[in-house]
Amino acid sequence: MHQKAVAAACRCVSRGFVIKMATTMNLGEYEKGQIRAIEEWKNEKPPVIVSAFGVVMFPIFLLIQTFVPRSAIRRGISGTSWAARRAFQERWLIDNNIIQA
Repeated sequence: MHQKAVAAACRCVSRGFVIKMATTMNLGEYEKGQIRAIEEWKNEKPPVIVSAFGVVMFPIFLLIQTFVPRSAIRRGISGTSWAARRAFQERWLIDNNIIQA
């Protein structure tokens, strides 16, 4: 009954907000504390090293975007992904004594 009252009071607000309100109202203290901790974590400023890394890497990313075709980047990522899958499968086969190293 209480959830219907909240929904009726929030008709002008998006449906997602109403659903979120309805589900968060029944949380225990632990869950509420976890949600608060997550919100605090989201609002933290990143460390200085992260900002410095972004400043240093920006010109490099700009050069890559300018001179390297997207298709080459996609092929590189696909090739790396293929190699990782292949290495994982081989490791799994060795670990499970299916093949000898």
